[in-house]
Amino acid sequence: MDLPSTTTLDTDREVPAPTVTTDVDAFGEVRFPVDTFGLNATWLMEWSDGFLAVHWRNEATGAPEFAVQFSVDAATWEPLPVSQPPGISNPVHVTAVGERLVVAGRLDESSTETVGSGEVLRVASSTDLESWTTQDFEVTLPATESGDLAFIPFLTPRSFAVNADGWVFEIQRFFSNLDPLEYLPAEFPEDIGRGGYLLRSDDVGLQLTTTVPSGDIPAGTIYTFTWEELDVTPEQVPYLTEEIPAVETWAARWDGQPVRADTDAPTGGTVASADGFIRWDHRIHFSPDGLTWTPDSAPDPTGAIQDAFAIDNGFIAIVANQYGETELYRLDSTGANPERVIVDAPISPSLALGSGLFPSTPLERATFLGLGRHDLAPLVVEVDGYRLIEATRTVTVVEIDTGDTVYFRRFNEGSPTRDTNFAFTGDAIIVTDPVTGDTIVEIPQALRQEAINDASSPADTADESEPTEPDIIVLATRDGVNFLTAPLPNAGVDTVQGGDLLATTDAYVLARSGDEWIRYDLP
Repeated sequence: MDLPSTTTLDTDREVPAPTVTTDVDAFGEVRFPVDTFGLNATWLMEWSDGFLAVHWRNEATGAPEFAVQFSVDAATWEPLPVSQPPGISNPVHVTAVGERLVVAGRLDESSTETVGSGEVLRVASSTDLESWTTQDFEVTLPATESGDLAFIPFLTPRSFAVNADGWVFEIQRFFSNLDPLEYLPAEFPEDIGRGGYLLRSDDVGLQLTTTVPSGDIPAGTIYTFTWEELDVTPEQVPYLTEEIPAVETWAARWDGQPVRADTDAPTGGTVASADGFIRWDHRIHFSPDGLTWTPDSAPDPTGAIQDAFAIDNGFIAIVANQYGETELYRLDSTGANPERVIVDAPISPSLALGSGLFPSTPLERATFLGLGRHDLAPLVVEVDGYRLIEATRTVTVVEIDTGDTVYFRRFNEGSPTRDTNFAFTGDAIIVTDPVTGDTIVEIPQALRQEAINDASSPADTADESEPTEPDIIVLATRDGVNFLTAPLPNAGVDTVQGGDLLATTDAYVLARSGDEWIRYDLP
């Protein structure tokens, strides 16, 4: 069987012009001990006109105990009467919209309210904290055997987003012990499977995209196979398509029944606005109801969307561009019409974190960002009379004999332009004359990789007084114009990824920083 033709990804596309923001500052810090009444809750969120702290177990005894407290300012907390939502003893998502408290999770095995062959999930909501409305749906898992193919199915509740009209719940299904690479033809390049790649599969076939160069094959090369070409039987197809985690999307209005969307969700998260919901992979998708999704263009067609959070009348998308820099884009309430936003803060070129790997509350008005704190020793490569110098925040190419700079770029300087005389390819970095287009120097990627391999570790090159873990800041905005960029001095990456450590109201941002909480005025 002949290999299919290959396609190299096109990265030469324009991006929107920037919109410069103003009034960036840290606002009105107020600090509270972590054991402040209400702040040791399992979940913390906006509710009504303040913060709602939801406890699911007694912190002292560890026993299950459903309780809530309310505070306008995070300083004074008041217990509220509440009944426990029925049938959910171990929730995976707890959030709120307006005065509606929402709890989602697996239906207890002891419950006989809903019986099926799959796994039943429940969304319970209450507008008075006493009476609850429940909405159930069943995720069906296929049989665990197909001929000689045996595997273990399991599911993980993933993104959950709510607005005034309803909710969207994404459920990720995994199947282990299957390897689609084993079905590739014998003449397929063996080193592809050992390098970086992305796999996508559907009812028609399998698509493999290289993410790193491999021999003569550049990154971004796409191979496409039909199942028939791979000698996969129709009975085996469901198992191989499920090797890539499938993400079912379920949605419902508050007064309706859950319905599964026709298309599975992409790999990114889901965030709600007043007009609907957005989710993302390499581009933004919008849905007014969580069931019908319309893809839009990416904020930066050459970049990768890392995260997003809701603001008044829209969203902020966090994007890693093709140079590894972190950029911000303001989107409208349907996730469209991106505008580049320049924030006067040292946004990391390498790290952008949300409020946790699996946040239980939808991101709104704020997120966490990680910032590199120390400068590593620069990476230096010399070839054909030129020297490439890659530092933490700059890239420079100079002519060795004359000392003339033929290329310079500072990361995150806010320039909306894209370089036309500096390009990464699968085999080399090519620097060209910006006027004539003539090649000045080609720097082989192999030499650069050798320099990377020979470089000292960050611990050896960093100032001993500086920690190797990045700083964490809170990035918050109500309108996408005025921003808060406040440092969290005692919060490391592990802390930020540990759970729900961020909440906002119309007035405040509340963030966990080590052994204390810090409240900021929201601009």
